[in-house]
Amino acid sequence: MNNYISKVHRIDYGACTKTVSGYTWDGFTEIDEHTHVVAAVYEKVLTKLSKYSDSRISLISIISSGFCYQSGSNIELELQFPNGLVMEVDCGLILLEKDGIPTNDIFEVGSDIDFLLEECEYRDINQIANQFSAMRLQINKEFAKWSLDNDAHVDLIDFKMKLTSEWQEHFTPAVEMIVNCLDEALIPSKRVIEADNPEDALKEVMALHKEIKTRTKLKIKFGLEGADGTIDLITLRSLLNSDGSPMPVQGYLNSIKDPSRNTNLESHRGHLYLVRSFHDSVHIFFNYNYIRISDQSFPSIVCSNASGKPITDYITHRFLTSEVIIKTMTSVTEYGRQYIEIFVEQPKFYYCRGTGRFWATE
Repeated sequence: MNNYISKVHRIDYGACTKTVSGYTWDGFTEIDEHTHVVAAVYEKVLTKLSKYSDSRISLISIISSGFCYQSGSNIELELQFPNGLVMEVDCGLILLEKDGIPTNDIFEVGSDIDFLLEECEYRDINQIANQFSAMRLQINKEFAKWSLDNDAHVDLIDFKMKLTSEWQEHFTPAVEMIVNCLDEALIPSKRVIEADNPEDALKEVMALHKEIKTRTKLKIKFGLEGADGTIDLITLRSLLNSDGSPMPVQGYLNSIKDPSRNTNLESHRGHLYLVRSFHDSVHIFFNYNYIRISDQSFPSIVCSNASGKPITDYITHRFLTSEVIIKTMTSVTEYGRQYIEIFVEQPKFYYCRGTGRFWATE
């Protein structure tokens, strides 16, 4: 048996499957022998819930994260209300004994559940759940309207109440939404939106609309050109010549298919740009149209006369060509170290994720 298991252990009502992050069980499958914490919490919670059968609150899942025999495991519960709304409750850390058996902290979870259900009864949690449910309906209507207007498409994947680890002192459920929408690379992806209350959640949604509307228009615009987005010359050269030798299509295709896989790339409204430092003949840092060279300086007269000139008149690097034009160049000193800071203009190219092709935007 390993001394340390770094997994997320979870009991779910659903298919019994093995996942990358840990294990998932349905409510009727035998619990794995290593999940002492989850098993103990499971029995304790079911016992407590059985006393409140009239409330029709059911247990959906138990998540035990950071499972470590030498320390402890953080416990989160997911409870479902009659209207289908889910509440996630952070029960805090359960300390473990040397052999992985839970300490008496497990009884505190039972007390927490008692206190939670009493609070739910006292505060008429079903009414609160109904308020959250009404907000969920309103948000879904907003998303449907955006789709009908053809200016933004967002799917609500999950909507639940959340009680943080301080809920015993402040019983004010927050909101967590998971939506599927266009990300900065104009690729549909999941996004988590959190708010302190349902009203703020709606504000977050309305703020999201403006950005997704902009991204949707750009995706359509690029699509008319047969493209998925744009990329600047410096970034393009970094993909095609990352280590000083020509890169075949298969070498960079994954980076443009999913820029999040490449830690040196960032995206903004469909435009890919390089964010990376290099320690070649010069120590140079790239961030889109900003370039910083360390441990070098130019006289002020040289900097002031550089505007409009090719950057290669001053700096040599394999990612730079005479097409990269200086807008401003300054020499600065920070903490006794000298830098040259340059803002540039550079050509842009369309790119296609499917083929890996690039072509000029003009």
